[in-house]
Amino acid sequence: MTVLEITPMALGKIIQEEETAGDLLLLDVREPWEFAITHIPGSINMPLGTLCDNAYHLPKNRAIITICHHGVRSLRACLILQKDGITRVKSLRGGIDLYTRTCDGTLKLY
Repeated sequence: MTVLEITPMALGKIIQEEETAGDLLLLDVREPWEFAITHIPGSINMPLGTLCDNAYHLPKNRAIITICHHGVRSLRACLILQKDGITRVKSLRGGIDLYTRTCDGTLKLY
């Protein structure tokens, strides 16, 4: 199983392209308190610890980008989702921290 990553710049470009963004699900696997501090608009929060029990709620026909703080938990989330049969999944390299620093300075750093 190969886990693919997407760069913050590539994700930023996809988000700006409305046609492609409609097929995209941004899955933030951080804890609710982290999500409350900052998140990419339109993303949904499903903490990594609950992912195994709740992955069946996720659409298998959409591309999913997993997001965490620095990119470690989101890589683990990719593996979980791939084992659950979701193949169109990538992890945000560097997490929301790098995304904020390089793509969207309006988001809060923590």
